Amino acid sequence: MSFIGSTEFNGQGWIHYPFDFAVFIIGSLGFYYWGTVSHVMTKYFKQAQNVNSKIKIKKNIGH
Repeated sequence: MSFIGSTEFNGQGWIHYPFDFAVFIIGSLGFYYWGTVSHVMTKYFKQAQNVNSKIKIKKNIGH
């Protein structure tokens, strides 16, 4: 994005400011969504869930 973005940020100027930021934000949200829905459940993930469910966290209120 830096390469094709606005010349103010040393880009080629193919996408001008502020549209380069809009493209970056939309692309980032797309990759975030893809990353959260395309996970793979393995036996190690289930083992980690079991370990985490056994841990009790002591909450220290007021400190």
